[in-house]
Amino acid sequence: MANPASAIAQRRERIRQRLKAIDLPGAGYHQFAPYLMPRTSSVLHVGAFPGKCALTLRNQYPEARLVLLEPDKENYVQLPQCGAEAHPWALAAGSGPTLFHHRAHRTASSMFPDTVHVPEVSYEVRGVTLEEVHDITGRAPIDLMLLNCEGAEMYVVETILSDTAWPARIGQLSIAFHPGPATYSVDCMRYMLRGLRKHYTPCRHPVASHWFLFLRR
Repeated sequence: MANPASAIAQRRERIRQRLKAIDLPGAGYHQFAPYLMPRTSSVLHVGAFPGKCALTLRNQYPEARLVLLEPDKENYVQLPQCGAEAHPWALAAGSGPTLFHHRAHRTASSMFPDTVHVPEVSYEVRGVTLEEVHDITGRAPIDLMLLNCEGAEMYVVETILSDTAWPARIGQLSIAFHPGPATYSVDCMRYMLRGLRKHYTPCRHPVASHWFLFLRR
């Protein structure tokens, strides 16, 4: 009988070798992942920032449905260039107005305050749950979900782990984890990783250690 742990390790190594063969200098798994999905796909990108990655996705997959969530006002106004369905919303634990903290360099704006490091301007945005977003997409399967939302990824992972139907809806998860005083603990991140491993094969980015790609088994 084959060793399940050995089979998973072999699958992970095959994925790593395939990713190494893709020549995208400086790219992370959020850019590698599209090479592993069908041409006609449904993509949900949470934390789209100014849309650099989304634009790459659009160029690679012109037929894909691309849904972007980006609550930072300065980033959101740049998203029309991506030719995608964009919403100025924050993925949150519940629906309704939620406080969002804009930071000067915009790449770390978050629902979680961090006044120690950088000046912030706070304003209200619409908070939505993963279930609400899934309703918007017609409850169709999501081939790729990209999460780079500065701490809010924990709300998504909690939702996925709380309902056994969710892993079957998502083909790939590309997640940047952001543990820390303003978000959640490293132990919390480890808990989420253990839960996701029950449904997905994880691969860790060789340089950006907080990035993980999860492929459904």
